[in-house]
Parts: sequence; C-alpha cells; structure tokens
Amino acid sequence: MDHLERLLIAATDERSGNRVSADELIRMALDALVGGVDTPALRELAGLTRSEEPAAHDLFEQVIHELGLAPSLPELGHPDALRPLVGEVARQLLEHRSPGFVVERLRLDHAAALLAFERENRAYFAASVPDRGDDYFAHFDERHRALLDEQDAGHLRFHLVVGDGGEVLGRVNLVDIADGSAELGFRVAEKASGRGLATAAVREVCALAELEYGLARLGASAAVDNGGSRAVLRHAGFVATGEEVALDGRAGLRYRLVLGRR
Repeated sequence: MDHLERLLIAATDERSGNRVSADELIRMALDALVGGVDTPALRELAGLTRSEEPAAHDLFEQVIHELGLAPSLPELGHPDALRPLVGEVARQLLEHRSPGFVVERLRLDHAAALLAFERENRAYFAASVPDRGDDYFAHFDERHRALLDEQDAGHLRFHLVVGDGGEVLGRVNLVDIADGSAELGFRVAEKASGRGLATAAVREVCALAELEYGLARLGASAAVDNGGSRAVLRHAGFVATGEEVALDGRAGLRYRLVLGRR
C-alpha cells in the first residue's frame, strides 16, 4: 500500500470513528512529504514532537481540507471503497507535489553549486549554528579539495542533497568514521526547509552508512533550542542518550542510532 492510499484510508477511518493513533498520523505525514505530497498542515503534522502529539488529529483534519478531499469522505462507507478512487485522488495530490531530490556523494565538480548554497544560506544558518567565517569562503576551493582527499582516505563521507534543477538543497555528512561508527551532521537550505526533505535525506544517508559503508552506529548532537533538528533526528530513528553537551556555548543533547534496528 503506497503512502497516498494510507492517507486516504486513515482519513476514512477518522471520519467513521476508528481513531488512528497520533504517532501513526505523524509517520504517515512524514512518508507523504517524502513521497512528494506537500501542504502547510502536512509539514506541521510531520514535524510534531512527542509532547505535541495531542495536536495531531486536528492537524490531520486540516490536511484533508487542504488537499481538497473532505467533500468526498462522508460518502465512503468502508476503506475498501477507496480502491476505485485512488487513481483520481492521486491526480489531485500531484498538484501538491514538492520538488524531488537525489543524494550524491561529494565530488570535485560539486564545488560551484556547494559554494552557492553556502553563500545563499549563510545568514540563515548563522541564526542556529556558528557562522563559518570569511576564511571559509575565501579559501573554499582549497578546503573542498582537502575534504575530498579525506573522503578518499575513508575518514569521512560527505553527501549533497541535489534538487531537480541541479541546485544544492542541503548536505548530510558523516565524519570521524572509526570502529564502525560515525558522527552525522546535516543542514538544509532555507527555501527547502519544513517539507520533510531533511528527514528523508538523513534517512537515506543512514541507509548508505549501514549498507554501503558498513557502519553499525551513528551519533549526532542538536541544540536544545533547535526543535527542527531534534525532530529530524527523532523521525530518522535516533534516540536521545540523555547526555548533555555544549555546542559552541549552547546547551545540546546527544543522540544515537544503532543501524539495522530502525
């Protein structure tokens, strides 16, 4: 069953009094975003934290209205009645598709697009993480080549999230690779934030870490006041360890993911 059908059946269950759990609604919203469906309420639903789960059902109702599905739902008596309508509703949902992306291993020819990404989002990133500084941009080419040398040596794995038009929308990095573990970090362009792209890209790199790089464990850190990053880690399967860390003067939390157990 694809994510579109799951969304429709959940809506029918909700209308018929068969309550769907908040956790399941959040997972379905995230899957729908990854699959290309996009509405404001869907993005908000997908980003809910555990303490915010009581708002899930009201947000799901908003999703149904934003997708234009509400008028047809009262006439559906049983989830099986959805089967003949899936094709038609899918065509409606295509109008809400968000741009696609691919995750690519960092290459030398990515330099120009990556530099543009960092320049365009410098102020946006600096609002939540320390600024890279002028030296980073002045010596970008040399640093880019040096990182590729480290990647070739197996010390790190850098990945770019590349949009349909070839623009860089984000990056997901694995550093400090040793003894079957690595540290994960990520950032996403301002224009691509809030639509599930970060979670989808992090999930994809986690799969690469396990299946291609042979890693068993990943660690990550996020500032306590960075709810977006913490939600991405949680939705990608990371678990808070309870360890508190300092992130450039800000209070942070440690997370871990045991690969193969997501």
